[in-house]
Amino acid sequence: MDPIFTESRIVVAALRDSIGHGVTALPMHDGHMVAKSKAEVAKEAMEKASLNIAGQVIPAERKA
Repeated sequence: MDPIFTESRIVVAALRDSIGHGVTALPMHDGHMVAKSKAEVAKEAMEKASLNIAGQVIPAERKA
């Protein structure tokens, strides 16, 4: 499968999960931006999505 399509599926799944937890998220090209107070929820959503879609946890990094 195309790696760019896989990446976009992970980002969309993580966004949906974050929104489902009441977290407002701004999609970026390879992640999403959230309030600092919601960073851990977003990180968990991204890692969970990568596990479900890619079959392994891709560690998410918090950027300043």
